[in-house]
Amino acid sequence: MKAVIFARVSSVGDRQSTDRQVADLSNYATLNSIDVERVFEEHISGVTANAKREVLNECLDYAVNNGIE
Repeated sequence: MKAVIFARVSSVGDRQSTDRQVADLSNYATLNSIDVERVFEEHISGVTANAKREVLNECLDYAVNNGIE
């Protein structure tokens, strides 16, 4: 099975990091024999409209174009 990781936090800088999310999801993937093809990390408010979330849209496009369900 193929997958991508999408991690998001609201703040840029030292206050918040996507490191824990990426580590936890990577561990989950390893334990479940999931091949993580790419990691996407975004630092933006969760209330931002999807149309304005460049990294989210890049992630979705990548998934569609590379057969990741």
